[in-house]
Amino acid sequence: MRSFIKPAAIFQVLLVSSLTAIAANAESPAAEKNGSSRAQSRAEKPAESLKVEIVTSGTHDKESQEVLDALAKLLEGLEHKDLKEIEACLSEKVTKIDEQSKQVLYGKAEILEDIKKNVLGTASQHKISSLVVYNPFISIKDDTAMVSFRATKEMSGSSPSKFESWCSEVFERKNGNWLVLQLRTHWKPISANQ
Repeated sequence: MRSFIKPAAIFQVLLVSSLTAIAANAESPAAEKNGSSRAQSRAEKPAESLKVEIVTSGTHDKESQEVLDALAKLLEGLEHKDLKEIEACLSEKVTKIDEQSKQVLYGKAEILEDIKKNVLGTASQHKISSLVVYNPFISIKDDTAMVSFRATKEMSGSSPSKFESWCSEVFERKNGNWLVLQLRTHWKPISANQ
């Protein structure tokens, strides 16, 4: 039996997404490269690896930092192509919503299969070579956290390309750990002029 996210949670996701989009329109791209931004990045990897980075300005309270650390752990699993590490970050009832393809996936097995196919890729297809998360906005109520951010990804291959998405993720706290309950993306190509 599949369970669905409560209407109040959907409302919060939409509200946070809207606020994030409004705030992002007020920011300039130069702010991302501002020296005051704190970048949490991993060591450089060979060109065929996935390079992941979280760029954030400002500080977070303790609880928000725990959620940000959970997001970083998920991204670290992607960077290391470690499916066990990724799986440990996911709730049993995790759902992925891709606005572009209108695809909805439910459960760890489906999400992990999608990650293997579309994120880590195979030798015969384009792979994500770089993923950057900008200024995650975190809102927490009880054991639920909403995280909204802009992300960019670069695809490797014979014709490299770059995409961006406004992402919303819902985390739930289970036994003191923050786990991803919902992933929502809307990837669009970035033109060369941007």
